[in-house]
Amino acid sequence: MEYIVNPELIENYEQFKNDLRSRGEEINERLTFHGTRNEAIELIIKTGFKIGGEGVAVASGQAHGSGVYTSEDPAFAMRYIKDGRKRLLFARVCVSSDSKIVKQGKLIQQLIVKNVHQLLPCYIVHYANK
Repeated sequence: MEYIVNPELIENYEQFKNDLRSRGEEINERLTFHGTRNEAIELIIKTGFKIGGEGVAVASGQAHGSGVYTSEDPAFAMRYIKDGRKRLLFARVCVSSDSKIVKQGKLIQQLIVKNVHQLLPCYIVHYANK
């Protein structure tokens, strides 16, 4: 694992949470995985997540609408790695009233958020298939 520290992204994430509090929304944070190509991981840790169709191409479709897609299930997130690299992003996500949750049993298979400041990349997880 590689720990990610980007002060600007941390500040944006904390400000998003403060904005939710000021609107009376409860803070609900989740830990999720995001699978994408290696080049996108490098951009995300430097500049944050982007929403497909808003200045960047849609990477894998938008079955549940526009937003950034993450998952509590690392195996599910691995499906979206396009370049064969064995790396996932592990991120904190602040769920809001406009977030969409798709469950598989008790596990959140897809968590879709509409604001890029709702996500904070925390680690790059390196893994190997056995």
